[in-house]
Amino acid sequence: MDKQLSFVNLLSDTITTTHSLYLATLLKGVACDMLLALVLTLPAAASQADAPDCPRQR
Repeated sequence: MDKQLSFVNLLSDTITTTHSLYLATLLKGVACDMLLALVLTLPAAASQADAPDCPRQR
């Protein structure tokens, strides 16, 4: 899983890294996004539970 990746940045420096670094960063980003989405949706769900039902419009 630790395959070496090499690339050249804008300053013409050769950078070598591994897949595992990118995978860890991706997983951390996904976990943070899921937590943020949960935090943002819980107050909205709680306020809708207390709201009275709206009658149908004809």
